[in-house]
Amino acid sequence: MVRSLAAAIALVLATPSAPHSSVLVVHVADAVTKRAIVDGEVRLAPVSRVARTDSAGDAQFGDLLKGNYRIEARAIGYAPAEMTVELGGDKLRISVSLDRISTALDTVRVRAENTSRNLREFEERRRHKIGRFFTDSALMDNRAKGLKWMLATQIPGVRVNGRGVISDEMGEMGAGARSTSG
Repeated sequence: MVRSLAAAIALVLATPSAPHSSVLVVHVADAVTKRAIVDGEVRLAPVSRVARTDSAGDAQFGDLLKGNYRIEARAIGYAPAEMTVELGGDKLRISVSLDRISTALDTVRVRAENTSRNLREFEERRRHKIGRFFTDSALMDNRAKGLKWMLATQIPGVRVNGRGVISDEMGEMGAGARSTSG
């Protein structure tokens, strides 16, 4: 038992220790305002790792071996930036500033019919002056008087009583019939 314990200790001492790992924290901020950039993307090469910045603008990479790393930082609305750092200690915190850019967008062209399919017949009657039509500006100008007043004064044969609009025109009900709408 003592021999096996001594052999186990000797084996542990003879085994090379695991390489020391480090942590890299990359702070990403606006170059002008110095405010943290949230949800930016930080890439770390040559290990091909990606992290997003948190609400403080920080992206963290753990379990890194000591050595040189290329950092690429980008965010929507900013020009990308890259830099190389040497990681030699337990923890390294660096800051990357991104410059705002404006992107020229192509012209947006909207193609549509002037009149929807449902309003073609309406527009045709209005164009030929068949019927009476109220524009939105006329309705707005007379809104204090109300729609009943407009109907009674603008459409011949229409009268208004307390219950609604009464039409004296001939309709589907026959000559002299009266229809009431509320």
